[in-house]
Amino acid sequence: MAARGPAPRGRDRTSEGPMIRTTPFHERTSALNETGLWEHWSSYLAATKYQVSEKFEYVAVRNAAGLFDSSPLYKYRVSGPDAGPYLAALLARDPRPLAPGRAQYTLWCDDRGFVVEDGVLLRPAIDEWILTTAEPNLGVDLADAVIFALQTDNTLKVVEEGAADTILSGIVTRYVRREAFAREDLTVNEFQVQIAVALTLTRRATGETIFKDRRFTGTGNYVLDDPNGTTEQTARTEAATEIVKDILAIVVEDW
Repeated sequence: MAARGPAPRGRDRTSEGPMIRTTPFHERTSALNETGLWEHWSSYLAATKYQVSEKFEYVAVRNAAGLFDSSPLYKYRVSGPDAGPYLAALLARDPRPLAPGRAQYTLWCDDRGFVVEDGVLLRPAIDEWILTTAEPNLGVDLADAVIFALQTDNTLKVVEEGAADTILSGIVTRYVRREAFAREDLTVNEFQVQIAVALTLTRRATGETIFKDRRFTGTGNYVLDDPNGTTEQTARTEAATEIVKDILAIVVEDW
């Protein structure tokens, strides 16, 4: 059995065999790619560099402007009246002064202050935000958790996609951090993380769908300044573990 993360990685396969995914701008970028050098990025074909020397691109970006095909980037959409305060707590740069229709560079750190990833935050509307990132982070964590659970369960074997009988794929549909409990002075000291995913299980040889878009949810709690060391990351792990248990039970039953 092959387990794949919430976002596709590597080559896509159809009944006719391996296929290479190209971005909507491939026709234009390929015409500009004088080197003919390409690389695989999140299952998309991307130019390694457009000219033998990078100096022209460097000078253009430093002194004028550059265009970047962001198709391979992962995108997270955050919306609602609490989206701004949530992102202000999540990101190193407060996004709330950002005007609708504008974008800004940002990054986010783990609980120890180490940089996890960087990206561009766009604000299409007052209560709508789109965050781009080179790595899915949460999706990868969940995929790794599923793979680890399948491997340790010993009921099914995790193999490369080409050798698998069935393929498990899906997306993270919801990630919510909300207030759980408050102190007597009404200040919040405990939070809850809720994660929801939609998964599909198919037979590789025939393309038959065993189940499609089946939803799984998990929750985890953490306390601010907890002497026991609970953090948002540990709450995420707790929620992911709950999801994995349900996934494992369904996959073993249906497969």
